[in-house]
Amino acid sequence: EGGANGYGVIYRITTNGVLTSLYSFTNGNDGASPASGLLQTTDGNLYGTTEEGGANNYGVVFRFATNGVLTPLYSFTDGHDGAYPEGALAQGNDGNLYGTTYEGGANGYGVIFQIATNGDLASLYSFTDGHDGANPIAGLALANSGNLFGTTIGGGTNRYGAVFELSLSAPALNIFSEGDQSVLSWPGWANNYVLQSTTNLALPGWTNVTNAMPGTTVTVTNSLPARYFRLVYP
Repeated sequence: EGGANGYGVIYRITTNGVLTSLYSFTNGNDGASPASGLLQTTDGNLYGTTEEGGANNYGVVFRFATNGVLTPLYSFTDGHDGAYPEGALAQGNDGNLYGTTYEGGANGYGVIFQIATNGDLASLYSFTDGHDGANPIAGLALANSGNLFGTTIGGGTNRYGAVFELSLSAPALNIFSEGDQSVLSWPGWANNYVLQSTTNLALPGWTNVTNAMPGTTVTVTNSLPARYFRLVYP
């Protein structure tokens, strides 16, 4: 809480105790009542969540530049995407951000979500209030394996919460061939992956496929020699 509008602030504090208020939330599209800390990602910006506010008053994910400019990236709807994020975000090895919501999802007990730095959000898992737990409050931790770990305050075998692991799978490359053409596509959330091709798997001669974008299709002509395709995270 607090700040110029009473809905919380982003601040900077030096190691000798000098504090500067950088941004005051307004309870508008920017959100209200941040309940967790910020994450600095590989692009140099800071990312965080607010528990409330946003376009639907179910919380937001935002980006904050070190020059003081805040950009709302996503407003939760209390649908399959979840509601009321309270934990900090984590950045996966694929460059995307991952987090949890306290409520919402397919069963109303919160979700694990993935969001790209451009604001594209996908719900990965909806808690069931069973052995998997319910109502995660804390954020996620990235392990050396590339998987994410977290906790819930409810559910579990004994109804006192659970510790869980989420395995992250690589995006699937879909290839549909008909006649002398093939159509390739992969999910839009995998915006950090690049489509490459080669005609010889024994040589390190992979090249980027031009005009290939996530979430869309690219058509190639089938010809000899045979071409092989892969998605790669640079």
